[in-house]
Amino acid sequence: MSSLRTRMVWSYGVLITLVVVLLGAMFVTLVWNYYYGSAVGSVIQRAETEAALHNRNISYQPMEDKASYMLQNMSEGTAHLQLLDYTGYLVVDSDGLPGNGEVVETPDVLEAMGGKRGVWRGVDPVT
Repeated sequence: MSSLRTRMVWSYGVLITLVVVLLGAMFVTLVWNYYYGSAVGSVIQRAETEAALHNRNISYQPMEDKASYMLQNMSEGTAHLQLLDYTGYLVVDSDGLPGNGEVVETPDVLEAMGGKRGVWRGVDPVT
């Protein structure tokens, strides 16, 4: 038979442990969302800046020349650049791989084809 004191210590111990675990999980989630949101914002800012800067130079060129220009001037850093036509067909990517007839249908591409800005995180089925 356990005493009242022992039962109270165990009860409060379990309660304190649960509260600490819950607060820790909330803290980790908030920090993760903050840093992930900052990284996404940085990539979007860079993409918009690059597009505005280079759009004047390539707007009237054929698709092959646009692809060559983008690979030479816009693929620095760790971002993976893909050039798609208006149907979602992969023309070329920053790895230098030509499109092999596949249409990219990730959620960000579908949103972009609808005139919106999309963000997607996952494994690219093409690359």
